[in-house]
Formats: sequence, C-alpha cells, structure tokens
Amino acid sequence: MSTIQTDCGNLALFAIECEVFIPTDPDWIFGHFRFWLGGIAVGNWSDTTSLIGCINWLQEFTETPVNRYEPGLLSIPKEEIFHLLCDNVKWEHGEYQPYADTYGRFHINHLGMSAFDQYDILLVENQEQQRILWRKQENSTIYDVRLPANEMQKVAKLFLDWFMKDITNSLII
Repeated sequence: MSTIQTDCGNLALFAIECEVFIPTDPDWIFGHFRFWLGGIAVGNWSDTTSLIGCINWLQEFTETPVNRYEPGLLSIPKEEIFHLLCDNVKWEHGEYQPYADTYGRFHINHLGMSAFDQYDILLVENQEQQRILWRKQENSTIYDVRLPANEMQKVAKLFLDWFMKDITNSLII
C-alpha cells in the first residue's frame, strides 16, 4: 500500500502528523493521524481513521471560533481542570455541568476521530494563550502544554492547506 506522510507545525510545541493511504476511492481516504503536544505523540498511530472526518472537524475548528475561556481555567492545577471539565461532567440532560456546553466548548477529541478514542483532550484559551491538557484514558497521568494564542488553529490551517493541495488535488482524475 502506498502512503504519503507529513507533519505540520513544530513537534516540540504543537504539530499534526498524518500518513495517508493512497485511496482507490477519493470519497474514502484513510490513514494514521496524531497530534504532537510538547514533544509527546498523542493519538493511536496504529489506528486507521477516516482522514476526511478529521479534515471536516479541523475545518470547523479553524473556521468557527468557540469561546473556550472561563475565569481561572488557565491558572488552576491541571488535575482540577480535568475534574471540572471531564470527570465531573454528566452527559444526561439536567445533570451538573460546571459551564454551559462544557463538552462542546472544551473537549477536542473529535478532531482526530477514532485515533483519539483512547484519549481525553481539553483546550482552554484566551486572547494570549492556549492550554491543552490530555490523558490516555487507562492512565491517570495528566499532561499540560501551553501555546501562543491560536497556535492550534494556525497549524490546523497549514495541515488543511497541505491536505487539499497535495492529497485532494492529486486524486482528481
């Protein structure tokens, strides 16, 4: 099977890495996908995921800003953020949520489709910085990296541009 691989961004800070399996049907493009956060690979690289799904979510992420700011979230300990935004959130209607639309605002697992199924990934941000927190679900270790404002969106845009130019255009027959 032929593949094309790229990484967009800075592996030591934030990057998106992808390996594309050359498809026989351009409507179904699969491959490997992961983030690099502070030099740590995040995502199941052995998973084969729908890259079109990742592209769709990343386009929404870059084009539709979401308010991921709440006072204090950028400064409190990482364990407390996970308690507030992940462990303490009930998904049933009417149950406790510390903030309006907690899941929709702060959880970004969906960006990597099935490659991120084993992870909890949170993003909080303000005008000056982004704070990404994550853990593998079977592990209690919480990781935390800080980026300049909009860094994730900038790298996602580079990745989308690469994908559209180098992958999608090469599939046009």
